[in-house]
Amino acid sequence: MPVFLPLLREFRQLPTLILILAGTIAGCGETVVLGYTNGDFFECVPVPCQGAGTKACGDCVDNDGDGHPDAADEHCLSACDDDESGFYDAQSGNNQASCNQDCFFDSNSGAGNDGCQWDHQCDPLSPAGDSCPYDDGRFAATCESWGTAQSDYCVSTCLSKTPNGCDCFGCCELPARSGNFVWLGKQQQNQATCNEDSFSDPESCPPCTPVPSCQNTCDSCEVCVGGSGLPPGCQANDACPDGALSCATAPFACTDGTYCVTGCCREVAP
Repeated sequence: MPVFLPLLREFRQLPTLILILAGTIAGCGETVVLGYTNGDFFECVPVPCQGAGTKACGDCVDNDGDGHPDAADEHCLSACDDDESGFYDAQSGNNQASCNQDCFFDSNSGAGNDGCQWDHQCDPLSPAGDSCPYDDGRFAATCESWGTAQSDYCVSTCLSKTPNGCDCFGCCELPARSGNFVWLGKQQQNQATCNEDSFSDPESCPPCTPVPSCQNTCDSCEVCVGGSGLPPGCQANDACPDGALSCATAPFACTDGTYCVTGCCREVAP
């Protein structure tokens, strides 16, 4: 590790620079990722998905080769995400067999353990397609109730893990601040289909209606899902509510079981 420190010191006159270096230590076979910003040095530490080992978005390896590993990659929305190439990991354990959805961003989105309630048949845009067609009769009163209020447990366990610009059920504003909402969960042959190249394709990124009772809107000085950083003129300490640590300029700064998601250190999803 010390071999990199002289190089890092040369950049101390560039306070807003983020420098990411990935390489292999000779004789160790270990990939090292270094972050450097605002005069501070950060080493990427692997972050396991609780109970499920270390995934692609937590292994400190640039798995998709785009120069942005783990939390520095805008596609990584959780340490439990096992795919750096898209906004959704189709093989992470999210249950698409059921129309009824629990928290989307903890990698086990089927109905059950987070106290959240939503059904794709409640959405007039039917983002899950023919398997969950909109039903404005059978679910009318229930859908209205779910859209108005979620349980306190759902809000406390799921909303804190939900990226800025998304609701708790995977309906996200993409491109960022566009007013265009798409569902991240569409997959084909166990591969996610929604990424930055397909936002305008309704087959790959189905339009959806965000659920206001469990929605994390992207405010003016926050990092949005799919965004590359803070908007001009914004400070990092404005990016995170409720005292959460900002990682808007240092994605590897999160510690103690947290992970950088849209500029804020969030609890690792169980």
